[in-house]
Amino acid sequence: MIIAVRCRYETHFEVECAQTVSRVLTAKAVQHILGQLGETNLTVCQWFNNFAADNPPIQGDDFVLLLMQQVRCLRVVSGCRPDVAA
Repeated sequence: MIIAVRCRYETHFEVECAQTVSRVLTAKAVQHILGQLGETNLTVCQWFNNFAADNPPIQGDDFVLLLMQQVRCLRVVSGCRPDVAA
């Protein structure tokens, strides 16, 4: 049995495209989440809006990492256990 192994080298163009897509999708996701929060939880919506204003979602992965760090800090401050969904 012969197993074909395909080596893939990413070009600069492919890397840039992937980063751009990630940034755009992150920004669109934030818009969608803000719309949903506006209908369901105005307090969290205001916090998330302020966070997005201070940390532009167009940063893509960096925005998501900052958001995850912030949520962890909020759980510690509010006394929420990390294994319990907020």
